[in-house]
Amino acid sequence: TVLSGFDDASKSIVGKDNKAKVQFQVGANANDTLQLDLQLHGNGQGDDTKNYSLSSLMVAAGMTVNNATQAGSTASFKSGNNIVFNVSNSTAAQDTLANIDKVINVIDTKRGDFGALQNRMESTISNQTNIANNETDARSRIRDTDYATEASNLSAQSIVQQAASSMLTQANSLPQLALSLLG
Repeated sequence: TVLSGFDDASKSIVGKDNKAKVQFQVGANANDTLQLDLQLHGNGQGDDTKNYSLSSLMVAAGMTVNNATQAGSTASFKSGNNIVFNVSNSTAAQDTLANIDKVINVIDTKRGDFGALQNRMESTISNQTNIANNETDARSRIRDTDYATEASNLSAQSIVQQAASSMLTQANSLPQLALSLLG
């Protein structure tokens, strides 16, 4: 977790502009991050309303939030849709952290769902590729079989034709043999 805007002097996570950024590492790669831009509401004096609202969410690589699909794009929330984090006391801060953990768990679950879907799609693609290869192989074997059958038929016809020619030659030679004996 990386906090931007942390003020060492006041030990506050908000700067002079009442804004803070919290960045979570949500994946194995360095750019698989989730960044929350927070804004402090109220005057921040004492224990009055120290509520933070989520004003934008930085999208990590491959994630989609409110139609922001590219890595590094920002999904802004309208004022009526802000997610408010109360850090006025330790219990509220713990609840806020628990809510952030829930959001991270939802993201992990969605990533798992997308991973499972991706695996199913890759399996389907592999299966369809295998089917196409098997069909091509079957067509090739059928064509080879058809060619072999036709080549066999051609050889049989050639043998029959040669036998017929041989018989015709012998039939023509008998009358000439008889004439040569007579003459």
